[in-house]
Amino acid sequence: MINESQREARQHGLGGSDAPVVLGVSPYKTAVELWQEKVGETQPANLDDVEVIEWGNRLEAVVAEAFSDRTGLKLRRRNQTLIDRREPFLLANIDREVVGRPAVVEIKTVRGLDGDDPRVDHLIQLHHYMHVGDYQEGHLVYLVAGQRLVLVDIDLHHAHGTARFLDDLFQRRAQLLG
Repeated sequence: MINESQREARQHGLGGSDAPVVLGVSPYKTAVELWQEKVGETQPANLDDVEVIEWGNRLEAVVAEAFSDRTGLKLRRRNQTLIDRREPFLLANIDREVVGRPAVVEIKTVRGLDGDDPRVDHLIQLHHYMHVGDYQEGHLVYLVAGQRLVLVDIDLHHAHGTARFLDDLFQRRAQLLG
């Protein structure tokens, strides 16, 4: 969960959850709605009292521990907003990083998945974090319906294969924050 200063910093850049919105693949909001929030025409929705988000936040530590148990990788929280050194408007508030490796872990609690395939918006969010934090690998960890853990591993080679999304993000940045 992010704190108030991190929430404020998000108003001045694009974070991981914004990337799928900008690219038009978010199921939660449109690029126009995001633009209205960023320029101050509307306020972002207050999600503090949304029960599904509350439970996702509560279960994050449990899912992180299960990931560590399954993979043998030790995780730590990074309680700061990461700022891209090349494009400082790109921000990241990651769930966890792997100790001793340049790797990021994004944790999701979901009702269901299409098989074990990750959602596109979640992949874009993970790629965004890999880019901003200069991580060589990323791990997307799903707790599905509170009953099943699904692990998706992304290495830098795969991330480079989808680097077009960052080019698109940079191009749309001018339109969004202009």
